[in-house]
Amino acid sequence: MWHDGPEDFLGGPAVGTLEKIGVGFSGQERQDTLRKGNEKIKLDGKERVILPGPASYGNPSITHDGSRVVFSDVPAGKVYVVGWDAKNKRFLVNGFGLCTWFDSDTGIEWVYAGAAEFNYPVNRYQLDNPQVKESVWNKVVSCSNGFQVSADGTRTGSEFPHPNAGVATLPNGSWQHYGNGCEGCIAPDNSYRFFHMGESAGHSGVMMYDGGGINKRMVPFIDYPGMGYRVGEVPFTVKMSAPSDGDWEWGYGDETKETAPAGRHTYRKAGRYTITARQGDTAGDGLDGKIIGDVEQVTEGDRTCIRVKGRGSHVKAEPDRRLNFSKSCTLEAWVRPKTTQGLSGSAGIIMDKSRGGAPGGFRLDIHNGISAKGMYGSEVAWPRASYKYPADSWTHIAAVYDANSMRKVYIAGKLRAELKRGVLVVIK
Repeated sequence: MWHDGPEDFLGGPAVGTLEKIGVGFSGQERQDTLRKGNEKIKLDGKERVILPGPASYGNPSITHDGSRVVFSDVPAGKVYVVGWDAKNKRFLVNGFGLCTWFDSDTGIEWVYAGAAEFNYPVNRYQLDNPQVKESVWNKVVSCSNGFQVSADGTRTGSEFPHPNAGVATLPNGSWQHYGNGCEGCIAPDNSYRFFHMGESAGHSGVMMYDGGGINKRMVPFIDYPGMGYRVGEVPFTVKMSAPSDGDWEWGYGDETKETAPAGRHTYRKAGRYTITARQGDTAGDGLDGKIIGDVEQVTEGDRTCIRVKGRGSHVKAEPDRRLNFSKSCTLEAWVRPKTTQGLSGSAGIIMDKSRGGAPGGFRLDIHNGISAKGMYGSEVAWPRASYKYPADSWTHIAAVYDANSMRKVYIAGKLRAELKRGVLVVIK
């Protein structure tokens, strides 16, 4: 399953010993249907039992038209296909079925299989004429449910072999190493995006890559509904991997805290606990701030904020190592200008740790009421975002600087400008 949203999330299909073969679809209010010949099958969101169990069925895959299911009988070492209506069960090949792929140019559906579940070369067989066999990967690949094929049939992702995760060119081409881990899988479209477990994600998330292995990032499962829960009997010890390198401030929900690269804690009293991990602090949230000029703390509903009046008024944070960002950082704030008239020069500063135009440091401000600039890097350069802030209304603003020297400005939830290596890019 692949989901595109504010963060990427994906999870591979389930494998292992199943009590029965069954397929479920997400039910929706609209009348989703699946056509099999002249028969319409309603997708009602319920599990549909196709073959009874218990039995060790493995890695079921639905054909492109939804009419059949390809699966493996793991103890027997055989691959079968069966109709959605549980009829016409048919032996295909010996081995373990990995996935199916439909060639839209020829109208042929292929079944990909190895001699066993792990560490074997991969061949493909025509679903309706399995005597036709083609080699697609003639070297060892560690795979089971992870072996999937891109929409154009030219790429797959897996371990070559474990723990060397990456993307290979089919048939029988070369492969590119992305990282180390397990459960590698490629997107079913032609983006060639890839993920695997391991490295800093452990088994609590995935390492995600865009096509070509770029934009590597960790996506934690704990942020998604139903994920991140651990249950056990006391004394119960948990180990937590951090989202990135460096020391993190861990809170274990039982008034116990520590600062460490990774979390480890033993609970000795039964209960429900929430574990938090933070890295760094901002002025007003852990760092002492000194009020300079006319600054007032006010509460509006459930929001506590500071109201700054007059030139030179601000909250000063004393020097602290937690404000010395060396790799990447995000500056963000909610701002509500009482008016955008009369702003000139450097008026409307939101936060500032710059050095008078010298390289290094950072700064985020409103300039003339229509632009934002931020993130000094190795040279004095910043992106300007053309945006007219509404007067007396809250607006979210964020400036991002990453390890690749990319500076981005987001205003009201949208990317407004970006800059890399001194070349200015303005997004209207």
